[in-house]
Amino acid sequence: MRFRATVENVQTFHRVVSSLEKMSKRCMIKLNETTMRIICLPGDSGVQLWSSIRIEHIFTDYRIQSNNNNEITFEISSEPLLAALKSALSSPEVVLKLTKKNDHATWSFEIAISSTSGSRMNIVHDVRVAVQRPADVARMKEPLCPEPDVHVVLPPLKALRTVLERKAKLSDVVAIRCNKRGCLKLAIETEVVGVETTWDGCTHPNMDDNEHGSQSQKPADMQDDQDPEAFASVLLPVKALIRFMNCHVVSTTTIADAVKDSDNDRVITVNCQPSTSASASFLPTTMSVSSSTTWTAPFPPYDPTDTASFSYETVLKRWPVIITNLIDRIYRTNHDLLSSEPASAAKAADSSADAEDGEDDDEDDDEDEVLSEEEIKAKVEEGKGIIATASKLKYEMARDRPLEPIPDDGQSLAKEYNAALDALVADGRNTWFTAPWLFAECYLYRLFRSWFAQTKYWSTFDPFWDQKVDSFRSSGTAVHKLADTMHDLELELDVLAKDEEKTAVLFAEMLQVCLWGNATDLSLLTNLTHDEIQALQLRTSDPARDTFILRDDTARAWDAIKSVKDGRVDIVLDNSGFELFTDLVFADFLIRFTGGRVRKVVFHPKNMPWFVSDVTPRDFAWTLDILASEAAQPGSFFSGTSDAATSAHLGALVARWKSYVDSGAFELCTHSFWIGHLPYFYMPNELKGYIGEAALVVFKGDLNYRKLTGDVRWPVTTPFEEAIGPLKGAFPILSLRTNKADVVVGISEEDAKRAEAEDARWRVSGRYAVVSFAGTS
Repeated sequence: MRFRATVENVQTFHRVVSSLEKMSKRCMIKLNETTMRIICLPGDSGVQLWSSIRIEHIFTDYRIQSNNNNEITFEISSEPLLAALKSALSSPEVVLKLTKKNDHATWSFEIAISSTSGSRMNIVHDVRVAVQRPADVARMKEPLCPEPDVHVVLPPLKALRTVLERKAKLSDVVAIRCNKRGCLKLAIETEVVGVETTWDGCTHPNMDDNEHGSQSQKPADMQDDQDPEAFASVLLPVKALIRFMNCHVVSTTTIADAVKDSDNDRVITVNCQPSTSASASFLPTTMSVSSSTTWTAPFPPYDPTDTASFSYETVLKRWPVIITNLIDRIYRTNHDLLSSEPASAAKAADSSADAEDGEDDDEDDDEDEVLSEEEIKAKVEEGKGIIATASKLKYEMARDRPLEPIPDDGQSLAKEYNAALDALVADGRNTWFTAPWLFAECYLYRLFRSWFAQTKYWSTFDPFWDQKVDSFRSSGTAVHKLADTMHDLELELDVLAKDEEKTAVLFAEMLQVCLWGNATDLSLLTNLTHDEIQALQLRTSDPARDTFILRDDTARAWDAIKSVKDGRVDIVLDNSGFELFTDLVFADFLIRFTGGRVRKVVFHPKNMPWFVSDVTPRDFAWTLDILASEAAQPGSFFSGTSDAATSAHLGALVARWKSYVDSGAFELCTHSFWIGHLPYFYMPNELKGYIGEAALVVFKGDLNYRKLTGDVRWPVTTPFEEAIGPLKGAFPILSLRTNKADVVVGISEEDAKRAEAEDARWRVSGRYAVVSFAGTS
C-alpha cells in the first residue's frame, strides 16, 4: 500500500484533530480516493464521532494505492498527531507519507522550515500507526439511529459548555429537551434541586437532504403529523456532553437530533457542519427506562446466603479457581517476558493480543510492538501489581469482606455498578456471601477489567485468552463433523427451497446443534479434561438428547421465522470457541437454507473479556481466521487430523462466512448493556428498539437466561412469558439454555420431579436444557 500527499490546509487539519483529541486519545483514520474519515469509537467518554472531510479541503498532490479498492484505514494516537500538526502550522510545505520504519507503520510528516539565515531545511515528525485489516474495518459500523423527531440548531457550543460545567457540579445527568418551535432546554433534577436553562428561537432546520443527518427517511405522510409543541427528550451523562462541546473549535453549525420514544427517552446524535467537513457524534444516553424500572419481580434474587444453592458453591469454590487461573496467566506472561531476549520476549508477551486481534503474519501486519528492556521491566512491574490485587481479592472473598467500588478507569458503567453497590451497602448486602449472585458475578468481571484498564502495558490484555484457545483446539472432531454436515446440506438446497416441512425439520436439528454447543462454558468447566469437554460437544449426535430438554418451544420459534421474507435474526452470543462455531453454523443455515426467509444475522458480543469464555469482537474475527488456516493446513490448529475432503468442506464453509461478513449479511453489534449487572427487564429503549426490528432474537446460554428472568426464585411452573417481565411482547424471544444455574421456569412439576430423581444437580449440571420462546402477541 502507498500513500503520499501535501497537506495544503494545515490549520483546518490541526483544528479538527485538536477537537477530537479532547474527546478520545485514539482514533481511526480511513482514507480513500475522495474522502478522509476520522472515527472515534466509544471509549472513556462513551461518545462516538464519525467525521467526513473531502480530500481537496485538506490535501493536494494526493496519491493513494492499496489492494482494498485504494482504501487504507489505521488507528492512530491523537496526541502525537496533534503535536506533529502543531509543529507544521507555520511551515510553507508539509508532505505526508505512510511509511514503515523499524518494522512499524508510521505517518511521516516532512515539514519544511526556514532558518534565521533564510536557508530552508526539512524536519521529519513520525507518528506510529496501526494499519487495520479490511475484514476488521468492515465490522466498524456507524451507529444505526431512528429517524429523529426534532432537529434543532444549537446555540454556540462555547456558551452551552459554560452552562453545562455549572450543572455538572449538581448532577451527573442532564436532560436535553427540544421541540419544533425551536425551544431548547437543559435541565437537571435531583432530590434536592431542580435547575432548567431555556433557549427560545432556535432554528428547526430541514434535514431531508442532509447526508450527515439521520440514516433513514420518514415517509411523506409522517412529516407533518407531530405536535410542534411536543418535546423530545433524552438523558445524557454530563461529562460525555461536555467532552463533545470541545468540537466548538472547529464547528460553525451544530444540529442536535432528538428522538421521542413512546416509552421514554431514546437517543441523540449531534451533527457539526463547518465549511470543510461534516461529522456526526453519537452521545450515550443513560440506561434508565421508566417503563421498566417501576417493575419489580415478585420473588427475591438468588444469593449465597443459601448454602445449598449453586451461588454459594460459586463464591466458595468456582470464583477462587478463576482468580487463581488469572494470576497464573499473568505470572506466566511475566516469566516469558523476563526469560528471553527483549525483542522475542515482547513478541511472546504480545502474542495473545495479536491472536485476539486475529492478526496474520502478512506484510500488512504492523501491529507487533517490540518493547525495550525498560518497557519490559515496567510491564512486568504492572503485572506484579495485578497479581497482588488479585491475590488480595481472593483473600477478601474467602473472608466475606465487602465489595469495593469500581475505580474510575475510563471504561463503561463504573458509575452504574457503584450506584447499585451503594444501594446494597444501605441494605446490608454488600459482601461476597450476601450480595445477589447476578450482581456480584457481573461486578467481578467488571472489576477484573478495571485492573487491566488502569495500566499502560496490559490495557488490551485478555487474561482468559489461553483458556479459550485451548478449549477450542480440542474441538476439532466436532467442528469437522459439522463442516461435513453443512456440505451434505448443499445437496439438499433445491429441495429445501420447495419443501417447508423438511426445512422445519432441519431448522429443529440446527437449533439443537446451537443449543448443545452451549455445553462448553469455561467459567463452569474449570476441572474437566479436553476429552470430557469434547464428549459434551458431541452430544448433538445423541438420539436420547430430547429426554433432557425440559421445555421445547422449537415449533413456536419456527412459526416466527417461516412467514418472514428477507428478515433479520439477532443472536445475543454467549461462549466463544465451539459454541460460537455452532452459532455460525445456525446463522449460515438461516441465511442459506431457509428459502430466503432470513437475509441477515446480527451477532451481539461483549465488548470486553467476560465470564471467561464469552465472545468478544476479537474472538469472532480470530475464530474465522483460525478456521480458514486450519482448512488450508489441516492439523495446524486442531489436535488430530482430518481428511482432505473434510478440510475442503471446512474451507468452503468459512469462506462463505467471510463473504457474509464482507457483504454485511453477518454483522457485529456491541452495546455496553450486555456487560452491565442489570436484568434484561431494564433494557434501554434504544437497544430494545434496535433488536426489536429482528424477526427473532436468540439469547444464548445461561447468563442470558438468568438476565432474562432476573435470576430470581421463580417457581419452576412460572410461565416463561411472565418471568421475562416487561420484555413480554416487546419482540420475539428465543432462549437456548443448558441449565447451569438455579433459576428455571416454564416447566411442569412432573418434569422437575423427574429431573430431580435422575440428577439432584439437574438445575446446574448442564445435563438438562430448555428451549423457551415468547412471541409478540
